[in-house]
Formats: sequence, structure tokens, C-alpha cells
Amino acid sequence: MREIDEKRHMLETMKQDYDINVGLERAADKYIKRISAELSAFFVAHEKDDHIDTSILRKSPTIHDLMQLKTLAKELSKINETNVKKRKMMYLSMGTTDMELYMQSLMGLMLLPMANNAFQLMEKTLLNEFRDEYQRQSDDLGIDKPLTTAKMQELSHQAFDNKKPVNAFWQSFDKILANVSVELIKAVQQGVSAKDWAKIVGGR
Repeated sequence: MREIDEKRHMLETMKQDYDINVGLERAADKYIKRISAELSAFFVAHEKDDHIDTSILRKSPTIHDLMQLKTLAKELSKINETNVKKRKMMYLSMGTTDMELYMQSLMGLMLLPMANNAFQLMEKTLLNEFRDEYQRQSDDLGIDKPLTTAKMQELSHQAFDNKKPVNAFWQSFDKILANVSVELIKAVQQGVSAKDWAKIVGGR
């Protein structure tokens, strides 16, 4: 490949990376305000003398808490992606036990729509990048054998370093959720000001 073609390819790749980041930011922007408001409402609902009541971690979720999980779950009913459905059901069962698990369930159900949006973007990106790279190398090597979209989809999802993209994505999501949940639990344990937390998470 000529040097000018290499430079053009590098610039196109940089633009693709930029577009991916913009897409992720837009996906996040759709949900951030809602998540912030829900978290703020949770902390305010469990405050005592203007501080989060640390004793809630030793209690079971309230009826109001569980209704909130039910409301969030209803909003996911139109999403048919297998991993989302599996996690939705798992979070709903976790939320009925104790408050620490409830908080993880709450975060999980709030983050799932955003995660599914990001997952769909990843799927599209993998397919497009595989298509572009296959075409580029075919041109260089003089190969005239087009692939169907289904075949490209299959090949773009092959395991890399013994890990398929779909598994890598949802494993990363699970780790992020676990870390966020731990931080929220620490906040409750420290008895921080509910009003301060409302300001931090951007809610009311």
C-alpha cells in the first residue's frame, strides 16, 4: 500500500474512533439526568436528620423501594436483547433480599438501558470496521470475493484472546456495576449528608 493510502487509512480510523466516542457520549446523555434524579430521590427518601440513615443497610428494602424496581423493570420490557433480559430478572430477585443488594439492583436497572444502547453501538462498529478492513485488504490483494452481511457479522464476532466481544462487553458492565454499587454502599456507611449527595448526583 502506498504511503498516502496508509495516511488516509490512519485518518479514517481516527475519525471512526472520534465518532464512536461521540456516539457513546450521546447515549449516556440520554440517561444521565434520569439516573441522577433517581439516586437523589433514593438518598432523600432514606435520610435521617439530614444524613443518610446508616441503619438502612441492615434492613430489607421498603415497599416503595421495591415498587421503584418494578417501575424501572417495566421500562425495559421493550428490549429483547438476551443479556439485558437475564440481568433484569437477576436484579429484580436481588432487590428483594437486603438493602446492599437492593442498591446494586437499583443501579443495574438504571444503567441497563444505557448499556444496551452502548452494546448496540459496539455491534454496529464491529461490523462496519470489519467490512471496511476486509474491503481495504481485498483491494490491496486483488481479491474479488464479496462477503454477505451475515458472514461479516459472524466473523466480526470471533473470539479475540479467547474472549468473544459480547462476553467481554457484559463482563465489563458487570464489573462497572459492582464498583459503582460498592461506592454507593460506602457513602451510606459513612452517613454522608443526603442533601450533599443530591447535589453531587445532580438531582433535586
